[in-house]
This record gives sequence, C-alpha cells and structure tokens, in this order.
Amino acid sequence: MIAKSDLAILNANVLTMDNVQRRAEAVASANGTIIRVGSNREIEETADEHTLILDAAGKTVLPGFIDCHVHMMSTALARLELDLFGMSSLREMFEAIRNQAKRIPEGEWVKARGFDDSMVQERRYPTARELDETTPNHPVILKRQDGHSCVLNSKALEALQLPKDLNGLECDPKTGELTGILRQQANDVAREKIDLSISDDARMTALRESTTLIAQKGVTSLHALDGGVNDPRDVFLILKHQDELPVRIVPYYQTTNVFEVRSLNLPRIGGCLCIDGSMDSHTAALQEPYADNPSSSGVLYFTDEKLQEFVLEAHRNGLQIAMHAIGDRAVDQLLDAYENALKKHPRKDHRHRIEHIEVPTENQVKRCKELGIVLSIQPAFVYYWDMRNFYEARLGTQRAQRIHPYRFFLSEGILLGGGSDSPVTPIDPIIGIHAAVNHLIPSHSTSVEEALRFFTIDAAKLAFQEKTIGSIEAGKLADIVVLSENPIAVQRERLKEIKVEATIKNSRFTYQSPRICLRKGLS
Repeated sequence: MIAKSDLAILNANVLTMDNVQRRAEAVASANGTIIRVGSNREIEETADEHTLILDAAGKTVLPGFIDCHVHMMSTALARLELDLFGMSSLREMFEAIRNQAKRIPEGEWVKARGFDDSMVQERRYPTARELDETTPNHPVILKRQDGHSCVLNSKALEALQLPKDLNGLECDPKTGELTGILRQQANDVAREKIDLSISDDARMTALRESTTLIAQKGVTSLHALDGGVNDPRDVFLILKHQDELPVRIVPYYQTTNVFEVRSLNLPRIGGCLCIDGSMDSHTAALQEPYADNPSSSGVLYFTDEKLQEFVLEAHRNGLQIAMHAIGDRAVDQLLDAYENALKKHPRKDHRHRIEHIEVPTENQVKRCKELGIVLSIQPAFVYYWDMRNFYEARLGTQRAQRIHPYRFFLSEGILLGGGSDSPVTPIDPIIGIHAAVNHLIPSHSTSVEEALRFFTIDAAKLAFQEKTIGSIEAGKLADIVVLSENPIAVQRERLKEIKVEATIKNSRFTYQSPRICLRKGLS
C-alpha cells in the first residue's frame, strides 16, 4: 500500500544532492519525513484530498540550506544594536550614533556594531575622545564588524571598570591614557559585562525574531556557536527552546569544560573557541608580521600545553572538537594538538573541525587531509571584503594569494561546510554560494554544485547529520528550499540574484513568498 503524503511538491526541478538519484520532478512527505522522490505521476499516487499541494511551476527545489557557523545569540542580539556596516566614513558613523543617542535616556548604553577600519575613508579606528564628543551623556560601545575588537567612550570605560592588566587594552604611547580601543581579552571581557545585563526574556524575543528572518533565507538548520566569552546562559536557552524555533539548531558549546558538555549529553565542543583573533583586528596569529603593521604578527590565545591538554581530554571523551583558527601560526598550533590527541588515542571518523582557516600553507592543507580534519569555511568573506583594501593590505600581495583556497581544499579531498559567521556577515547561503563560485582569486573558485554541497549535504556531514538531513531522499527529514531559478543554469555572476521562494522544515512552511500558491488535494 502506498503511504499518503501531507505535502506534495510537483512540477519542480529537484536537485536532490543525493549521489544516487541526482534529479527528480517531484517530492512527497508525511509527518515531517520525505516518503518519495520521483516523477509527478509517482508523487501524485501519494496524494489525497488532504494533501497540501505546491505546484513549483518549474522552480528549483533543493535540500534546506545549512549554515555551519553562526553565533546565534550574538546574531539575535545584533537586532537590538545600531548597524553601521557599509558606512564609508567615521563622520557618517558619528552622526548615526549621535542620532541614536537622542532616542535613548541619558546614562543608558548606546550599542553600535559593524565598524570596519578597512572600509572607511579614514582607514583607522575612532577614539574614546571622538566618541565622547559625539555622545557625552551615554556610555557607548562600538563593535568592530569581526567581533574581535571594539571602541568604548569614557563613560563606558568608567562604567565597566576594566582591570588595567587586561591583555588588549590599548594606551596612547605618549600619554599612557586609554584610547578606548579594546582587543583580545579586554574586548571579550567588556562585551560579556555589557551582555550580562540583557534579560532572558529579551534574549528569547530576539532569538525568535531572528530565526524567523533566517528561515526567509532558505535556512532550515544551523550550527550555533554559543557560550564561552559571550554568555553561558545562551547555550541553555537554546537547548531549552530549540524545538519552538523555525530553524533547527545544532549547538556547539564554546567551553573547555569537557565534564559540563558530557553532562548535557552534547556530542560536540568548542564551536568558535578561539586559538587566535582575526586579521581584521590584527589579532589572527601569523607566521610573519602583518604587512600594514610590521610590529605585530597577531596573538595566540592558548599556550601549547593548555591547548593540547584540552584537545586530548575532549578527544579521549569521544567529543567532536571545533575551534577557531584563522592565521597560519594558529592553524599549526591546532593541528599539532589534533595530531597529538590522535596519536595517543587513534579514532576513525572524528571529524574534528577548524573554523575559518583563512590563509593556510600548502603543508597545512595536506596535514588536514592526513589527520582527517574537516573545515568550516565562510565564503561570504571574499564577497564583502576586497582584495586590495583588505587582504593585500593586511597580508601583502604574495601572501594574500593564499586566502580561502577552496579549490585546493577540494583537490585534497577535504570535507568543507559553508557558513556565514553571522553576525560578521549576514546569514544568506545564496551569497555564500555566489562567493565560492566567483572567488576573488579565480583559481580558488568552486563549481556551482560544489558550492551547493557546502550548504547542504556536506554541511550536514560536518555535524554527523548526513543520515537525517542535507539531501532530498526518502527517509530523511523534509527540510526543503524552493528557489526562483536553477543555480546550475544561471550565469555565475547572477547567482546572488536568485531568490528564496519557500522554506520548509519538517514538511511545514517556515517561509513562503507571495508568488507561492498552495492548494489542498489534486485538481
């Protein structure tokens, strides 16, 4: 007897991301699970008067998108902050901050984000003094777009009372006074103190609103890298409420406390637990100094001993480990720790992750392959930051040629999953796919199908979920996205113009555009 469907999608161009049945015309699901993939006739056999019918009218259907690298609560709370990303000058930013302060009672925090010194005319950070002149009656925090540094005005510095010995508190070399610029540990401590004041109710409201918007981008699942330097409450809120949200959330707890992670029955640890900082803030740990700051080669946040101790303990306890390493010096340190753990306790298919790995050496790529490391990449970085003003400025012309070498990773057979690093860049897999295919360095580009895999089946593999999501196959969860055009057929320069028409999680629509029409039963 043929099982009856509660949802049937007909007349579609189905790209299944399944290596066995790569294309289909229609899909049927029941009770949140795909029950049949095939022709219109085969799917119509599952329908009755109660079946919800979506006539795709030739539109392309894919597995729901997966974002492998999201700071979920930071993304949610970013909605409560003034977004300055894309503004071209400090003067424009100061005016926006001044106008925001007018809407807020004196003494309350003005929180702004999205500043990027590589994108403003002045090519520098603002100072506490400049922010004082802009908003003399409010404490102000201005977060750099990468999240690895910030600027505070004097009222903010006074309110936070940061210890003078914190790493990353920048002082004027002539006067010894604080400039207001915070990096490394100082940045983390300041942001944590400020975020602690936000109530659980406010956090949950922001989480529900933000995941509703995320679903509009075709995302049905994401890897949430939370806790740690942000707020441990975030992990527990997500775990408690994840079934209420329109997006499936896979938590990666950013902690070195293996016992706590095991007690929560989580199979993974670390998330974006940082080995180093970012190139944006000159804190990514490089083997050679920065081209635009020769006095610095970045910062390692762990000693070799502490990192190896943590990685070994987590590995020995059977956890998947994910850690942030951007610079080549940080990648070496992390690979050494992974290699040490694997030598002492060999384990097949561990899928330990490196997040970002932005400027690897050839030897590091080969070590990743040998050790079975999988990589969480953020293609949108090469869409939002340009070659000359950012990558070549930070790294120099020759070293910049190594950035985000997706083709090299793939040629070595390394598993890649795509993400946004939201709120650093917006959650938008279409942009990620476009960026991977239209790389700043053409020799690093991928095919469209490879880029689609980054955000579907290969993303599922990064979290050991390929048996339940990531492709359109009978028996898997009915997580589906409907697109306005076929990514494989459009000109590669136009990929970013493709629109999400509908998002379906567990057979239920979490988003549908006005162009999508549904009906009950066949007619």
